[in-house]
Amino acid sequence: MRTTKYTRALKHLEWDAIIIVFSVLLALFLVEIGAFERFLNFAQGIDLVAAFIAGIFFTSTFTIAPASIAFVEIGNASNMIQVAVAGALGAVCGDMILFFFIRDTIMEDLKTVLRKKNYHKIIAFTHGGIMRWLSPVIGALIIASPLPDEVGLTIMGMSKIRSTYLIPIAFVMNFLGIWAIISIAVAL
Repeated sequence: MRTTKYTRALKHLEWDAIIIVFSVLLALFLVEIGAFERFLNFAQGIDLVAAFIAGIFFTSTFTIAPASIAFVEIGNASNMIQVAVAGALGAVCGDMILFFFIRDTIMEDLKTVLRKKNYHKIIAFTHGGIMRWLSPVIGALIIASPLPDEVGLTIMGMSKIRSTYLIPIAFVMNFLGIWAIISIAVAL
């Protein structure tokens, strides 16, 4: 029975990897054909909707660069604070999709694949002592930075943070990150 559960978890991880690779290729394709630029041209006049959609793309490693460019363009034509709020709301939606995918799918499969002993060592490290409080802080700082949100969300997922705490933390951190990008670009 254990072998079947292990085999099933390995198959799930393989499909997760295929989905991730496909998502990366799709994002690269969209950037290559200029889909983001066309979208920005189309969305002129509805800046907050464009900022919200750019926020969704702001969460992924592979789409953060075009999303940042979109924020700079939209922020130059609109109120920076409003753009950052709309972008942060979109980013929270993207973060929650990633968070639930990582927590509910990948982490469960990893727990099955890794030997219980190794998994428990990782969990004990992230749940014990100072790391219990430091893991969510590190994850939040990664979300605010230009580093991939996936890493921060994985750290936060391992720390077993509740989504009711993650949503406001992700909103504030994404708002600060988007606002900083727009502010620096406007200042230059």
